[in-house]
Amino acid sequence: MILPHTIVNKATIDIEIAGEAMQLHAMKAMFWPRTSTLFISDVHVGKVGHFRKNGIDLPAMSAKKNYWNLSALFDYYQPQHLVVIGDLTHSGANSEWHEFNDFMEQYPQLKKTVVIGNHDSASNQAFQALGFDAHPMLQLSPFTLIHEPPQTISDSSYSICGHIHPGIRLVGKAKSSLTLPCFFIGEQYAILPAFGAFTGYVPIRPSKKDRVVGISENELFLLGSKT
Repeated sequence: MILPHTIVNKATIDIEIAGEAMQLHAMKAMFWPRTSTLFISDVHVGKVGHFRKNGIDLPAMSAKKNYWNLSALFDYYQPQHLVVIGDLTHSGANSEWHEFNDFMEQYPQLKKTVVIGNHDSASNQAFQALGFDAHPMLQLSPFTLIHEPPQTISDSSYSICGHIHPGIRLVGKAKSSLTLPCFFIGEQYAILPAFGAFTGYVPIRPSKKDRVVGISENELFLLGSKT
């Protein structure tokens, strides 16, 4: 995938989606100023612990990057509502769940919601213990929050999703290439990048009508002709 791109040497860009002013952040989050709502997706709490338990020796500190980034986002935006659009958790409860709960207890006034994803096998009671209300999907007009991109398109609502872990492949001179995580902003739905550490990403193939914002460290890349 070869796309024209411009490096934006800042952590955020403003973008309009479904008539609403939104802001994208290089820490893989989307903020909705009008409602003071912070959107993230695919946190996968417990993934590092799950792999370590099964003999894959990932660095234990990797899981803490989620907390550091969330803390920075909370300080920056001061949101009233956090919505995790699926895969808040990765597997059954482990020590990371307790660490995450301890972290979230620092924000008792923050409303917390999770849209159930394919990895979210916990019960509603387990999510409530983490301080989250759980829903299979969530309507926050004009948006529908759902984990997987919709199979059928609705004319009445714009979907914000996760699940895909989108990435965009850039090709340079001498066939050198680089794949970056990205935000995908289509005409009918948006896909957020995976927030969690060690989640990986899958290259997407945007059309000319789609908007794509790549992410590298604390820089955003505007990709394509319609950003």
